[in-house]
Amino acid sequence: MLGAANPVKQKLARGEAVIGTFIKSVDPAMTEIVCQSGFDFVILDNEHTAMNKETLVQLVRMAEIHGVPAIVRVRDDDTPQILQALDTGAYGVQVPNLRTASDARKAVDAMYYGPRGKRGFANTQRAAGYGMLEVGEYLRRVDENLLFVGYCETKEAVENLDEILEVDGLDIVFMGPSDLSQAFGVIGQVNHPLVQDTMDRVIAKTQRAGRVAGTVASDGNAAKALIARGVRFIVMSSDHGMMAASARNMLAQFRS
Repeated sequence: MLGAANPVKQKLARGEAVIGTFIKSVDPAMTEIVCQSGFDFVILDNEHTAMNKETLVQLVRMAEIHGVPAIVRVRDDDTPQILQALDTGAYGVQVPNLRTASDARKAVDAMYYGPRGKRGFANTQRAAGYGMLEVGEYLRRVDENLLFVGYCETKEAVENLDEILEVDGLDIVFMGPSDLSQAFGVIGQVNHPLVQDTMDRVIAKTQRAGRVAGTVASDGNAAKALIARGVRFIVMSSDHGMMAASARNMLAQFRS
């Protein structure tokens, strides 16, 4: 069920930085382990994994048990995908491939009920406590607690950022360094000046608009450096990434 408050949104409102990670495994045990590790949130990656609707609701439920808000990365701004993700009780969606203000408005329409949006109303799904949450309280939770994390990962999105930032309901502008490197012709070179200078411009514009800048970090030191640059919503690695790094490190230690 969608919670009475969103601790991630509360921390961001206080000017704090938050750190989460991607969940790529469909095994609820992995979500449980990650949620007990101290992250502020998890993002369930429904874009690059084999997750289905049944898997999503189980992972959202597992995160909720441990008091960690789950956000779903959908495949695109498709309205049914966003609706299905939020009906699980997730605290928001991360939407890739936003290119224009129209794309962002479409996502807002899918997330929120009227008059703010155009989401089809139902109150018998898990997000509304299967009908046991009072309708007015459920609508309040949706309006106050959902997070819209929109990707800025193309040249078009960078060029249209001023208009995108004017869309009511967009909370976080999330930069994808890998996709930006491809967009600017330096694929894979995420530290290239073209990529990093673009990110600095996006961060500055996002801050001036009163929104939050977000991106990925490979490790704790990278996360600290990003916070120093003004990023406050950080996704550090993933469950798969942390498992792979741990396996490599343990074997390297043994073989050294």
